[in-house]
Amino acid sequence: MPLLLCLLLMCLGMPTIADELPNTDILVFQIQAEGGSYRLSDPQDVAQASGYDNQPSFSADSKNIFFSRIEDDQSDIWRWSPSGEAENLSKSPWSEYSPTPIPGTQDLLSTVMVEETGVQRLWTYSPYAGFQLLFPTVQPVGYHAWSGENVALFVLGVPHELRVAQWGVEGARKVDENIGRCLQKVPQRNAVSYTKIENGEHRLKIYDFQTQKTTKLRKLPSGSQDYAWLDQSHVVTWNGTTLVYGDARRNTGWKTLASPKPLRAVTRLAVSPDGSKLAVVFEPESDALHLKSETVSWTTLFRPWR
Repeated sequence: MPLLLCLLLMCLGMPTIADELPNTDILVFQIQAEGGSYRLSDPQDVAQASGYDNQPSFSADSKNIFFSRIEDDQSDIWRWSPSGEAENLSKSPWSEYSPTPIPGTQDLLSTVMVEETGVQRLWTYSPYAGFQLLFPTVQPVGYHAWSGENVALFVLGVPHELRVAQWGVEGARKVDENIGRCLQKVPQRNAVSYTKIENGEHRLKIYDFQTQKTTKLRKLPSGSQDYAWLDQSHVVTWNGTTLVYGDARRNTGWKTLASPKPLRAVTRLAVSPDGSKLAVVFEPESDALHLKSETVSWTTLFRPWR
């Protein structure tokens, strides 16, 4: 392997062949708000197959959950319904990650596709029209979040960049760099949030599409980079042992978000548009799955496993 490639992999912290592919499940809870406090109730299994189930997002009506599932080294778009049934929607020859409903559309999702050539770009998917490419020149895309017709993109590189783009307009403008993977729509605002890495810790920031300005907020707990908005002011995250929540704009203490079901190694979080449900990705009490000992391509190392 060329020296430059080795150095770049070390800088990015990319997985090696010996790294483990996480065995992750998804639960959904009801969020109970009581006098300014929150608690969780009524846990329901969304995905608990042996292997990778991850990157949940809610439908616009807050009923269904879309997620990525890997089977036979292939990641597809799946949909869970309140009846408890899960369905493979895409069944494509490629791998799709981060399925996300596009605001203002019917049955249209955006997804990060790992194409046949190994390129990672943002595509749309619908069961009627199949796949359509968005922003052909913007790559490699890792994650994304919509706010109306605007989208924030996590673009892989040294360092990783936050870029913003608009539906129907080619190209994307750089806003920030050295960012974390978690991009979220800010409730009741034409804005997205992200984290800026400062001395190994993740600080919340907001980018407002209307003013085109960024606002600095509080830091997440040490070791945490994933979060979701409970309302316009409060975020929920994982502190290493439990779910916690706090005011994103104040450096006050984090409060425990009580869960009726034990959780461990929580990563991705998603709150439904109506604020009534929380989807949680966690690692069950079982051995993680190992990546096969085989040659891994340059782009495969960039795949958004989490």
